[in-house]
Amino acid sequence: MPGKTLAIFDFDGTMISGDSIVRYVLRAMRLGYEPYWKLPLRMAQGLMGLWGLITPDRGKSLALSFLTRMDASRQEEFSRDFCRLELLPRLYPDGLNRMERCRNSGCLILLVSASPDRYLKYLAEFLPVDVILASPTDERGRVSGSTSGQEKVRRVKAWAQNEGIEIDWQASHAFGNSASDLPLMRLCGHPVCVNPSRSMRRQAGSLPREQWTE
Repeated sequence: MPGKTLAIFDFDGTMISGDSIVRYVLRAMRLGYEPYWKLPLRMAQGLMGLWGLITPDRGKSLALSFLTRMDASRQEEFSRDFCRLELLPRLYPDGLNRMERCRNSGCLILLVSASPDRYLKYLAEFLPVDVILASPTDERGRVSGSTSGQEKVRRVKAWAQNEGIEIDWQASHAFGNSASDLPLMRLCGHPVCVNPSRSMRRQAGSLPREQWTE
């Protein structure tokens, strides 16, 4: 029985420019869920996560601590509106077109991201995706297990095993912008480095590259 062909897309830096969590926090500030005076603190905590002074999970959890001020229904409304109003207008048209082309060719479309699933999961309502695998996040904004690097590989393989899906890796596609995307991309026969970061350019060797723009 032939395996399933996947088209795996990273999100931040690949489908949109920049980090979606930053926009998520800024929207919370505009709507009064987080005071603006905390912006320098949140930026510093984000940098501490990048520099390894705290774990990425801890940095993201601190950034999302404003979620404790919302009940479940308000969180859902806030996150869905964020995806619709903040993320969808910023999608790279090239990325969306590639996603649609892959789906039309029969691929299963996976969005696999280190961003919090607290909001990213709602993109399934607006994009032609079959599965979203993002960093698990509880209702208090606590992130557990960043879906990055080798964890992306583990999450995709665990999903496939749970669904009883055999993956045709050689026929599959993968799109990412950072070095942390490479472990998953290198499993696929058709990887593409999208708007590659400096670290990806150093490590990607001769992998194909594309520039997607707004």
